[in-house]
Amino acid sequence: MENSDSLPKKDALFSIVKQLNIDIGTLIYVGDQPADWLAAQETGTNFLGVSYGWGISKEDKGFPVVDSPKGIAQYFLKGNCK
Repeated sequence: MENSDSLPKKDALFSIVKQLNIDIGTLIYVGDQPADWLAAQETGTNFLGVSYGWGISKEDKGFPVVDSPKGIAQYFLKGNCK
């Protein structure tokens, strides 16, 4: 979703749920940018931030943040998804 030929993040999320025929509230967007969080908010998508990318830190508030790929797995294994 980062190059100029792709859809804006918000539109890409809507496209994904349409293709998969799922409710957008069941999707979890894992992202490393504030723009990812904004797209999730605008669409009603759940969000998990990762601090090992470029734009999100462990200190960010308003959404859960993990600091490793293992942290993503642990987040889901703990039942933190709908």
